[in-house]
Amino acid sequence: MSSRCDGLPIGLQLMGRMFDEATLLRVADAYERATDWHTRAPAL
Repeated sequence: MSSRCDGLPIGLQLMGRMFDEATLLRVADAYERATDWHTRAPAL
């Protein structure tokens, strides 16, 4: 996970086996549940 100087994420790349999208979705769901990145927003 990369982040900017203000602590907000830049991006996350997940890679998996061909035709195994279900595993990637499970990993992404687990990451989202374990972190609070998806609730943060930049100051406007």
